[in-house]
Amino acid sequence: YSVLENQLCPGAVEFLKIMTKSKSYIFAEYAFDFALKNNRELVTAIHKANIMKLGDGLFRQTVKDVGQDYPGIGVSDLIVDNVSLQAVAKPQQFDVLVTPNLYGSILSNIGAALIGGPGLVPGANFGREYAVFEPGCRHVGLDIKGKNSANPTAMILSSAMMLRHLGLNDHADKISKATYDVIAEGNVRTADIGGTATTTTTTSRANFNWYAPIETWRAGFVAGAVQSLAAAPVDAIYTRLTVAEMLEGSHENLWVFG
Repeated sequence: YSVLENQLCPGAVEFLKIMTKSKSYIFAEYAFDFALKNNRELVTAIHKANIMKLGDGLFRQTVKDVGQDYPGIGVSDLIVDNVSLQAVAKPQQFDVLVTPNLYGSILSNIGAALIGGPGLVPGANFGREYAVFEPGCRHVGLDIKGKNSANPTAMILSSAMMLRHLGLNDHADKISKATYDVIAEGNVRTADIGGTATTTTTTSRANFNWYAPIETWRAGFVAGAVQSLAAAPVDAIYTRLTVAEMLEGSHENLWVFG
């Protein structure tokens, strides 16, 4: 995007698009580092250097230069017009795309449309010190405001991305799997992907998928513990604790016995 705009006179506006090698280097290095950490094989620079030969040309060349430091990862480039077509016709050819801001916003929306809509795609913004996680397409959805019909998938998966960023991979995997299972089951879907479920219902179903295995394990553990306690001498456990008292306790009390 360009935020440096100026109205020369009524009906005539100029804007500046600033492209620097130092900032392009940061983007490119992050893309290759991401590819390396996630076992990706190709980084593609998206540009419009056929027209903006200096600005986008600098971005394209910087990405290629950085790619020389990652010999195990391929590097290519495509004009944004072409990649928009290719993303629809043959999306499997791409691995990691690195683009200036405007092209990235366009391509992320194309990608979202291919898989079902903006309510499904998670997103993350990484800075030098901070990271922000949000739905990838950033649609505000004013037309469904207050209707409890928005698809919560993108927000839930964005939170899973945040957990991975914090090193809590196991927690992130459980939440992601529970959410994907809701979609795969097909019984609970919001209107944007062909269903009638509400935001609340969809979220609750994902929570159930995540929580049910824990409850199943907990119930089995407690049942085994109750049998052991019932068979043991009273003075071998807690003198006044009976099986009935244990069953009437809260989940927190049951976890104490774990």
